[in-house]
Amino acid sequence: MENSAARPASVWQRFCGVLWNPRQTLEEIISRPNWGWALLIITIINIGLTLPTLPKLKVFMLETIQRQAQQNPALSSAQMSDMAAVSGLVGAVMGAALVPALTCLLFALLLKLFNLFTAEKIPLRRFFAVGVYSYTPLLLALMIHTLVVLLSAHPDFTASPSSLYAFFPAGAGGFAANLAKQVDPFLLWSIFLNALGGSLLMRKPVRSTACYLFILWAVYAVIIASRMPALS
Repeated sequence: MENSAARPASVWQRFCGVLWNPRQTLEEIISRPNWGWALLIITIINIGLTLPTLPKLKVFMLETIQRQAQQNPALSSAQMSDMAAVSGLVGAVMGAALVPALTCLLFALLLKLFNLFTAEKIPLRRFFAVGVYSYTPLLLALMIHTLVVLLSAHPDFTASPSSLYAFFPAGAGGFAANLAKQVDPFLLWSIFLNALGGSLLMRKPVRSTACYLFILWAVYAVIIASRMPALS
């Protein structure tokens, strides 16, 4: 019984555990902060879910470029449109490969910044391990996105189908609609898991790390939502 209890959870058990039993799983991750295989699996899944959407993404980008060409004649040639679309597709694949690691690093750095004001200093790699497994809800969101794109005749790539923008009419603009694009329950779930893991690491109340991360996210969401009309 002792050996069975001491046996470390597998990567897949950790992925499932952060969804169904987050506190206990994050405590196990903190005690054994191994993240290499987990990050590799997340990256492969991320790329694998992105690739099937590329043909429809290319169509969406070409249609967007054609609409913009009415205001900018420099984009009107077919060659320029194809080049821009191909560049966008390459960027999408590169993003699928890099975004998981960069997202985990961002959360790790934010928690490390919070940790600077606490008594016990925690190595960055332990926050990063928490961030890697806390990325799991975002994979679920990407699965939903891929399924919706494959089943839709004209998918909208400007917002995740799991965001609150799903409650707005297609093509809706303005601050409220743009803010709704930033509010995704799966992202909020991931933020909470990072906050919970950070609180366990720093032995702080989860409400303090949760307030810290959610306030930063809210400021970011408002800034992006207010800028989007000017960027469109």
